[in-house]
Amino acid sequence: TSGGSGGAPGAVVDGCDAPSGDGTDVASTIDADETWTASGSPYRVTQNVYLTATLTLEPCTIVELSAGANIFVGNDPVAASIVAHGD
Repeated sequence: TSGGSGGAPGAVVDGCDAPSGDGTDVASTIDADETWTASGSPYRVTQNVYLTATLTLEPCTIVELSAGANIFVGNDPVAASIVAHGD
């Protein structure tokens, strides 16, 4: 996690509380619309994820990607999107 540009790992983004729960492990395929929330954070992406739906990130949501892990958005001809909401 990072407190914005140049933030130290584990830092809290302005106005957001540090995650207090267990977090959420992310599956390798997301093919139905999902909303990720601050209360479900951090979302751990440990392998490539293929997104063919809309992924909405609510304010203060933390997403952690392991080294080499990617989120691939869309798969022609299937469109997809990531929508991030801020405060």
